[in-house]
Amino acid sequence: MNCAQLFEPTAGAETAVGMASNTLTSANYYIMQNLGVTALTSTDKTVFLNAQGLFFNVPAAANGSVSVTIPGTRGRQQSITFASAQAFQAFILLHELGHETGVFGSDRNNPALNGAFSRDVLNDCFTKNSKGQYQ
Repeated sequence: MNCAQLFEPTAGAETAVGMASNTLTSANYYIMQNLGVTALTSTDKTVFLNAQGLFFNVPAAANGSVSVTIPGTRGRQQSITFASAQAFQAFILLHELGHETGVFGSDRNNPALNGAFSRDVLNDCFTKNSKGQYQ
């Protein structure tokens, strides 16, 4: 597992730190009403978070864990449990960072590709605790 390597560009391109700092210094984040999805990154690298979406409103279990459904690598919905709402929020932001830096291409209208990008973030940036929850 190496989260930083996930965001490394291909050989010969800028370093991930250079890409991220160039992108993030000019990135714009907006909280939108009724966005229709939890988050999205537009072609100009602007990130939109849905004020009514799970990023801000994910329901937590008594133990603090949160379960959500996300597209799987075959495009079908799959249930994922995070140890906390903060871990889930980090997952969303890291997925969008992949789009911002250009490491992930567009996955709009392609649930299987969205699921593949999400799986990369889960595998490289999170571990599972003894309860099988991503943290």
